[in-house]
Amino acid sequence: QDRERERDRRETAESIEEIFRVFDVRMLGRDALEGHDTIAFSLTPRPGVKPRTRGGKIMRNFSGRAWISESDYELVRLEIEAIDTVSFGLGLLARVHKGSQASFQRRKVNGEAWLPAMARYSGSVRVGLVKVIRRGGTSEFSNYRQFSVETSTTYAPPKPPAP
Repeated sequence: QDRERERDRRETAESIEEIFRVFDVRMLGRDALEGHDTIAFSLTPRPGVKPRTRGGKIMRNFSGRAWISESDYELVRLEIEAIDTVSFGLGLLARVHKGSQASFQRRKVNGEAWLPAMARYSGSVRVGLVKVIRRGGTSEFSNYRQFSVETSTTYAPPKPPAP
C-alpha cells in the first residue's frame, strides 16, 4: 500500500509539473461563481514543448480556462477544447476531433467539501477506423448526503494459562 501511495503521489506531482511545462498559464481576472470569488486562468499550449508524460502529450492538443477559488485554492470550473485532433492507439482505437469541448464544475457543499456539480461535453469521435460518433451531454450532480460511519473495537481480556 505504501508503494502504491508513493507511486500515486509521484504521478500526481508529475502531472502537475507537466501542466506548467505544456501550458502557458495566464491570469485573466477575477470572477464570482456560485458565490465564490475565483481567479480565472487561460491555458494555452506552448509551441514546440516536448512533454515528458503520456498525459502531457494529450494535454498539448487542448486549450482551456480554469477558475480557482481564491479562499480554498480549489478548482471550481474547467473548460477545455480540442485545438487539434487527438489520436489514441495510433489512431486505430479512437480519435477525438478538433473542436470537441468539455467542461467540469465543482461546488462547495456544507462549507466543507468540494464535490462535482456539473459535467458537460460535446464533440465528435472516430472509433476504430470506421464509425464517427457525434455526441453531447450534461450530467448534473445534486442531493448530496453526508454519511457517517461508526466503528468500535473491543478486546476480550486474555485467558489465563491452563494449569
